[in-house]
Amino acid sequence: MPTRIGLDIGTNAVRAAKVSTNRDGEATLENIGQVILPPGAVRDGEVVDPQTVAECLTTLWSERGLRSRKVAVGVANQQVVTRLVDLPSVSDEELAEAVPLQASEHVPIPLDSATLDWSVLERFADGEGNEFVRVALVAAHRDMVERLLEALRLAKLDPITLDLDAFALLRALAADHLPETEGAEVLVDVGTSITDIIAHEHGAPRFVRELTMGSGRITDGLITQLAMRVDEAERTKALTGCSGGPPPEGVSPEAARIVADRARDLVEEVRGSLDYYRAQDHSVPVRRALLTGGGAQLAGLSEMLSEALEVPVEPARPLSNLKVGRTGLTDDELEEAEPFLSVAIGLALAPTS
Repeated sequence: MPTRIGLDIGTNAVRAAKVSTNRDGEATLENIGQVILPPGAVRDGEVVDPQTVAECLTTLWSERGLRSRKVAVGVANQQVVTRLVDLPSVSDEELAEAVPLQASEHVPIPLDSATLDWSVLERFADGEGNEFVRVALVAAHRDMVERLLEALRLAKLDPITLDLDAFALLRALAADHLPETEGAEVLVDVGTSITDIIAHEHGAPRFVRELTMGSGRITDGLITQLAMRVDEAERTKALTGCSGGPPPEGVSPEAARIVADRARDLVEEVRGSLDYYRAQDHSVPVRRALLTGGGAQLAGLSEMLSEALEVPVEPARPLSNLKVGRTGLTDDELEEAEPFLSVAIGLALAPTS
C-alpha cells in the first residue's frame, strides 16, 4: 500500500500529513502533526531561515514518528506566478517545445532567474470544434526555491514533488464539488500571510490566485495601532471576530473596529479576484465557496465572505474525503486540526511520477 507524506511549510508552522492509498484508490490518513515555527523563520510563505525551519522539521519527524524522508512539498508566496494558458492542441513533443516560448508572454518575471514548470490540465474543444489544451504555467524565483530546498536538505528530507498549495487544495477538496449542473466552486484557504484562491469545475481548475495577505494582517493591525503583544492580539482577534455588534467584554471598540476593517479588506481582495475571474470569457458561474485554513476560524468571516461573493460559503472538510486511520488523535483533536490540514493532505495525494 503506497504512502506519501505531504509537507506544508506555512508562515507560523510546518505541518505533515501521511496518507496511504490502496489498490482501489481509497486514501487513508495515517498520521498528522505540526510544529510551530519561531517568528521570522518563514515570512509571507518564503523560507527566510533554512536552518531554523530544518530544526523544526526534524522535531516534527521525531515527535510524530515519521520514517519516510520523501515528501511532497508545497509553495505559495509572491515569488510564485501561476497562469492557466489555452493553446491549440498539439502532440506532447510539440507542446514541450511551445510552452517555454509561450511562458515569456504570460509570466511577468525574468525566466533566466526563475524555475519554470508546467502541466497539462485538460484537453477540450470550443463551440466550433477547435481543439485546445489547457496548461498550468508555474514560474518561481530560483532563490526562493533554493532556500526551501536548503531547509529540506538540512532536515535530511527528499522532495519528490514540488507543488502549488492551490493544486493541493484542489486534490483535497474537489471531491465535495456540487452536482454537475451547479457550475463552479471556489476554494479559499486563508493562512497567516497568504490566501490561496482556486476556482474549479469538477476538479478542472479555471482560475488560480495567491493573495499576499491573510489573517495575520488583523493581528499586525492590533499590534501596530494598539501596541498589543502578539498573544494579546491573537486572543483579541479570536474573541472579537468580525460578526458585527457590540464588542465582547474586555475588547475595546477600537480593537473591534480594527478586526472588522482588516477582515473586510481581506474579503474585498478575495471578491476582487473572483470579479476578475467572472469577467473572463471562459468563466463558469460560481455557485459555492469552501473556506479553509487557520484564518477560516475567525468568527463571522464566512458570513462576510458569503455576502461579498453572493454565494453560500461553507467550511471545507478534507477529512470527509478519506478514511482516518490510527493517527493517535481523538475525534475532537481531529476536528480542531481539520481546517489546517487541507494543503498537507492534498500534497500527500499528489500523483506519483
